Amino acid sequence: LTEVEKSDSNTLQEVKLRLMDPQACRHFETFHHNFQLCVGNPKKAKSTFKGDSGGPLLCAGVAHGIVSYGM
Repeated sequence: LTEVEKSDSNTLQEVKLRLMDPQACRHFETFHHNFQLCVGNPKKAKSTFKGDSGGPLLCAGVAHGIVSYGM
Protein backbone atom coordinates (compact mmCIF):
# COMPACT_ATOMS: atom_id res chain seq x y z
CA LEU A 1 0.00 0.00 0.00
CA THR A 2 1.27 3.46 -0.79
CA GLU A 3 0.54 6.85 0.69
CA VAL A 4 -1.41 9.11 -1.64
CA GLU A 5 1.39 11.70 -1.74
CA LYS A 6 4.15 9.22 -2.58
CA SER A 7 5.08 7.50 -5.82
CA ASP A 8 4.82 3.81 -6.66
CA SER A 9 7.07 1.32 -4.90
CA ASN A 10 8.75 -1.90 -5.99
CA THR A 11 8.82 -3.03 -2.34
CA LEU A 12 5.92 -4.88 -0.71
CA GLN A 13 4.37 -2.51 1.83
CA GLU A 14 1.66 -2.55 4.44
CA VAL A 15 -0.46 0.05 6.19
CA LYS A 16 -2.49 -0.16 9.38
CA LEU A 17 -6.09 0.84 8.78
CA ARG A 18 -9.24 0.71 10.88
CA LEU A 19 -12.55 -0.89 10.08
CA MET A 20 -14.79 2.14 9.59
CA ASP A 21 -18.46 2.48 10.43
CA PRO A 22 -20.39 1.93 7.18
CA GLN A 23 -22.00 5.37 7.65
CA ALA A 24 -18.56 6.97 7.27
CA CYS A 25 -18.35 5.58 3.74
CA ARG A 26 -21.89 6.15 2.51
CA HIS A 27 -20.76 9.15 0.42
CA PHE A 28 -18.93 6.73 -1.92
CA GLU A 29 -21.54 5.89 -4.55
CA THR A 30 -20.05 2.45 -5.23
CA PHE A 31 -19.85 1.36 -1.56
CA HIS A 32 -22.36 -1.34 -0.57
CA HIS A 33 -22.24 -2.06 3.17
CA ASN A 34 -24.04 -5.40 2.78
CA PHE A 35 -21.04 -7.01 1.11
CA GLN A 36 -18.09 -4.61 1.37
CA LEU A 37 -15.85 -3.48 4.23
CA CYS A 38 -14.79 0.13 4.52
CA VAL A 39 -11.35 0.65 6.02
CA GLY A 40 -9.26 3.76 6.47
CA ASN A 41 -7.21 5.91 8.77
CA PRO A 42 -9.20 9.00 9.76
CA LYS A 43 -6.11 10.73 11.19
CA LYS A 44 -3.82 10.27 8.17
CA ALA A 45 -4.21 10.26 4.40
CA LYS A 46 -3.57 6.54 4.03
CA SER A 47 -5.49 4.22 1.80
CA THR A 48 -5.05 1.71 -0.97
CA PHE A 49 -3.62 3.12 -4.16
CA LYS A 50 -2.28 2.16 -7.59
CA GLY A 51 -1.43 -1.53 -7.82
CA ASP A 52 -3.07 -2.55 -4.53
CA SER A 53 -6.21 -4.13 -6.03
CA GLY A 54 -6.24 -7.88 -5.57
CA GLY A 55 -4.07 -7.76 -2.45
CA PRO A 56 -5.22 -9.22 0.88
CA LEU A 57 -7.02 -7.38 3.67
CA LEU A 58 -5.58 -8.96 6.81
CA CYS A 59 -6.70 -8.81 10.43
CA ALA A 60 -4.36 -10.44 12.98
CA GLY A 61 -2.62 -12.23 10.11
CA VAL A 62 -5.83 -13.77 8.74
CA ALA A 63 -7.22 -12.77 5.33
CA HIS A 64 -10.72 -11.28 5.62
CA GLY A 65 -11.07 -9.71 2.21
CA ILE A 66 -9.51 -8.63 -1.06
CA VAL A 67 -8.55 -5.03 -1.77
CA SER A 68 -10.79 -3.65 -4.48
CA TYR A 69 -10.24 0.09 -4.76
CA GLY A 70 -9.16 3.12 -2.78
CA MET A 71 -10.02 6.77 -2.66
